[in-house]
Amino acid sequence: MAELILMNGVANNTADSANNVGMADIRTYLQVTKGAVSQMLGSLEKKGFINRDIDKSNRRNLIVTLTPEGRQILEQQYSAFSDRLETIISRLGEDDVRQMVGIVNRMIEITNELNGGENS
Repeated sequence: MAELILMNGVANNTADSANNVGMADIRTYLQVTKGAVSQMLGSLEKKGFINRDIDKSNRRNLIVTLTPEGRQILEQQYSAFSDRLETIISRLGEDDVRQMVGIVNRMIEITNELNGGENS
């Protein structure tokens, strides 16, 4: 699961973007160590899902991008999740869905409060 979250985090990274998600961002988001991120990156690279390249504008930075295979896996996971969620929601009653939406909205509010008012 953490590998998919990491892949999702770098999905919009490009070799020449100044707005790439960095490894420090991923460590903070996943709340894992630098070593854990390196291990995940190694595993994903070995599977052929990511590329790791040195940032040409700052050689201390690493740019992680998805390979076509990585992008395909991520899209398959999105699709499977979406299908499963649709099935679950279709089996809930209207009252259950209304309660679920209310709870999710409250969770978003709390998350925003914890993040200092930022939209998440």
